[in-house]
Amino acid sequence: MDNKLTLQDFWSLIDRWKCIWPVASDGYTRVAWKDLKKLELPQIIHFKEIMDTYLDYAYTPGIWEAATAIHHGCSYDLFKNFLAWLIAQGKDTYLRTLQNPDFLASIVPLGRSEPEYEEFRYLPSWAYNDLTGRDVTNQFYNELRRLPLEEVTELRSEIHYAPWIRQMSRTRKEMEEHLPKLMWKTGFSGEPGWLDLDSDQFWGCDWQLKLNQTTDQSMQM
Repeated sequence: MDNKLTLQDFWSLIDRWKCIWPVASDGYTRVAWKDLKKLELPQIIHFKEIMDTYLDYAYTPGIWEAATAIHHGCSYDLFKNFLAWLIAQGKDTYLRTLQNPDFLASIVPLGRSEPEYEEFRYLPSWAYNDLTGRDVTNQFYNELRRLPLEEVTELRSEIHYAPWIRQMSRTRKEMEEHLPKLMWKTGFSGEPGWLDLDSDQFWGCDWQLKLNQTTDQSMQM
């Protein structure tokens, strides 16, 4: 691996980890933590910058809706942990999910632990702390920067979104049209999350329904 971490390096590391241990398992976390500590400090920072960029591009209403069907409701924090789980599945799963969120029906592990992976988001900072020999978490996050334009362009060129991914379903029927296999597999019987006005969940997103708006309004980002 060259001094500069590439997008391919990022996914190659994840491919190695998921081939050794199931995603979100303690074993996956241990081997990822160990491998990240083999990197140089700037590479660990860059790994986190790449991860955050992929998280940002997956942070869409359509993926949130899929997470809602899987978890039978999805808060802001749970959604971030779900996206971390999605990235930890590898590049192919990540890209296929953005192109068709219903693809998740083929990989969601029902009957076992639900798909979320909070620890994955923090692994780079843990490795950084270990290599410096002290808790410098704040310093680590202060070092993070946006990816250079050429890297963002390369990353974005491989992402192809489902046509409806930037719009929340306005009815349960529309949600079933978007996610037929996933809705059937998970048995989710509720309404699209933003329609549940009695929920105490914080959606934390730009497309949150305002109480004085009608439910037939397009929920564009």
